Parts: sequence; C-alpha cells; structure tokens
Amino acid sequence: MLAELAATGITDYIACVHRLGDAVKMGEFDCVYSSWGSDAPAGFAEADVGLVAALGPFLAAAMLSCTVRQITRTVVETYLGGDAGGRVLRGAIARGVAERIRAIVWFSDLKGFTSMVDSTDAELVLPLLNEYADPQVEAIHAHGGTVLKFIGDGLLGMFPVGDSTAEAASRALAAADAVLTALAEVSARRVAAGLPATGAYLALHLGDVFYGNIGGATRLDFTVIGPAVNEAARMSAMCRPLAQDVLVSQAFADALPAARTRLVALGSHRLRGVAQAQALYAVVPAVSVPRTASWCAKESLAKEEARKQKP
Repeated sequence: MLAELAATGITDYIACVHRLGDAVKMGEFDCVYSSWGSDAPAGFAEADVGLVAALGPFLAAAMLSCTVRQITRTVVETYLGGDAGGRVLRGAIARGVAERIRAIVWFSDLKGFTSMVDSTDAELVLPLLNEYADPQVEAIHAHGGTVLKFIGDGLLGMFPVGDSTAEAASRALAAADAVLTALAEVSARRVAAGLPATGAYLALHLGDVFYGNIGGATRLDFTVIGPAVNEAARMSAMCRPLAQDVLVSQAFADALPAARTRLVALGSHRLRGVAQAQALYAVVPAVSVPRTASWCAKESLAKEEARKQKP
C-alpha cells in the first residue's frame, strides 16, 4: 500500500487508532482507525502529527454516532420489520398506543411441523425453519408487505391498504404465488440432499387491525391485533382439513374481483373461536400445472366439504 501511495506522490503516512472503551463499544466495533497522507516534500511536521492526534477523538466520536445510528436502524428493522422499525425510531414507543389501519393479513405455518420435530434431529430443525422462512420473508418484502413476527413455525405479516384495497390484495396474492414456487424449490433441494422437507399453509384475510405497541412496561412488541388477525390464524388451521395450501376469505375475494377466476368456493366454515361461519376460497395455482392425481384428490375433497356446509 505504501508503494502505491508513493507512486501517487504521497511522501508521508501516519495511521492512528482510537479505542472506544468498554462503555460504548458494540460487538466487534471497539475502535476507530484513521489514516493520513501528505504530499508535502518534507511530509508531516510534528505540529501536523499533534493536530491529527488532537482531532482523532472528535472524529472518532462523530464516526461512532453515525455508525451507532446505522447499527440501530439495522437491528430494529431486522427484528421488527421495516415499517414497524421506522415507526419505533421515529418515537412510536408509547405502550397501548396503536393505529387502526386496514390491511391484508398474512398468516402461514409449516405443514406437519410438530410431528416433524418429534422425528427429526434437533440440530436439523433450526436450519429447516430458516430455509422455509427465507423465501416467505423475501416475497412479502418484495411485494410491499411487512413481516411482523415469527410464532414458532408460523409467520404473521400484512400488506397495509393504501389508496386501493384491490392493489394491496393483488400484491399479497402475487407474494403467495412467489412463495409457493420458492418453497417447492426448497423442498426439492432438501429431498435431493436427504433432508426433511415440508411445505406451508397460508391464509389471506382483509380487515381492520390495531397496529402499535403491546406488552409490559419494560418489554413491548410492535405488532397487529384484532379479530382479523385471529380469523387469519384460524383460517390457516383450516388448510389441512380442506386439503388446500392457500385459503382466502370472502372479504379478500370481494377486494380482488379480477382474481375470481382463480378462486374456488369451499362454502362456509366455522372457525375456532369465531362466532360466525366464514366463507372460504381455495386459490388455483397461478402457473399452469398438470392436474395430477394429488391435485384432483384435493379438489374433490374441497368440493365435498363445500357440499356438506350448504344448508
């Protein structure tokens, strides 16, 4: 490096390290380095070196301030999500303060996860969760949604409704399509490697939710609550008995009439803990696939369930 600097006309070089101390260091970030070059014929004078040494702590403090803010934003957005993290950094930290918003609620969980854990080496469970969570997070974020939290093998997300409910619903459905494709690829890769593989059940619902801080005085969670969240979770639990990977509610179907050709009515169903029966719809895959025996069996079961629910 010194030879390269000399080739550009640098005649003198000094480097300094300024330790931050245990009180302010963050992880491996415990010091700030600075390097200085001079193209003066005689290089640095002693006064110059003294000035650099005197300026060092102030420059380190400025660098520390910028870096800590960057680290804080990264940590908050990683653990809370981009939208929730931004709100917290802007001061939305009062317990019990929540905003009522309209949103598409996303609730997904893995198929047969409980029984899989019982029969799988513990060291394989965490990589499995991560590998199946990653495509969901990427798809939700790529389509303008927010991942709010992981609940065991489940994932709670939302797509806030802005000026157009149909637009939010369309983005949520596009994210669902992307997830199903990506998870199929994950499963194929894991099966080829001799690893346990699964899939995901997903429910999409439209409703009003309360978005804000909930919890104790010293431990808060920035999330969503409300009947729509509970109903989405209960809908996800209906995927298995109805033999469907994706279910959407009547409210979601009404919000996206352009997608009606992809929805198959399954009749009204009682959801655990929900007073009124809910009309549910299966989602036909976006890509054209052969109607295999497995798919036809799912369709037949769905039609039979829908017939039983009719008065």
